[in-house]
Amino acid sequence: MKKSIDLLLRKLEEKHISKHIVCPSASFAIKDLTESVENAVEIIDERSAGYIATGMCEEMDEPIVVWCADNDAYRNLTSALTEAYYRKLPILVIAVACVSIINQSINPYDTIRYYANNSTVGSKGVEADVETAIDYLFADVKGPVFLSLGSNSVNTNSTLIEEPVNMIDATAITAVIPSDTCLHLGYNIACECGHFIESISRKGHCTKDGNLSMLIGSSVVAKDQLHIGIFTSDEVAYDLNMLGNRHVGNNLIVFSVMSGGQSSAINNFANRMAWECRRVAISEMESLKGCLVTSEKPQYIEVEL
Repeated sequence: MKKSIDLLLRKLEEKHISKHIVCPSASFAIKDLTESVENAVEIIDERSAGYIATGMCEEMDEPIVVWCADNDAYRNLTSALTEAYYRKLPILVIAVACVSIINQSINPYDTIRYYANNSTVGSKGVEADVETAIDYLFADVKGPVFLSLGSNSVNTNSTLIEEPVNMIDATAITAVIPSDTCLHLGYNIACECGHFIESISRKGHCTKDGNLSMLIGSSVVAKDQLHIGIFTSDEVAYDLNMLGNRHVGNNLIVFSVMSGGQSSAINNFANRMAWECRRVAISEMESLKGCLVTSEKPQYIEVEL
């Protein structure tokens, strides 16, 4: 995979294409990707990354590269790529292949204008695919170009990448949560949680988008049920606007797990949105026992590891 990336970067440099947007899914799949790619801008979610690339491409009038993983993360680019399709903007989407059960075989006709490699038939190898993708960026009719890098569905000598996940043990948190709770766990969260009414976890095939929104959706229709979510701070930041949604009820508690530092900007935003905010160390979870109930306000709790 490193050889393929080095080849791609070299070919892009030859064409003076130097602006890169890196989605979090690509960073998960390829360690130190942002350090390897000069002038890389890392965006916390794919949807925003797609629109930032669209804005940059239109303003600069030159190709922009977007790196993502070839799983459900790529689907979050769809709306931005549709915009780029109709504006005829040359955005190169580098989809890094990951082990995933998500089927990406069907895409809207007005999302990607050119595929550098979408079948095993006629594939001549990574270098030929890379050159084809870059050539499409300068086609008479411009638009988004899709290049799957490292997928054995296209280049049989490539290797699929298993997304590395650094799991966070949240057992100390779940140990003090009431048993009559609907619990949602984030992508990187692991714990012993067998005593809840319902436990929902998105692991193995999903990225970190949408977890907070799903929790809020469940809490809106089950107003008499306490809903608690344990997420990383990145997952909360991805859905940050939902903290200000008028439908958020008082049956909601969000734990945001983070490493060290002062109270985050998320805490400040939640406070302005009339959430009850706290910050505790994970070793101090016993102090929250009496607080984890339906109260006058939704609760946002930062947990320092």
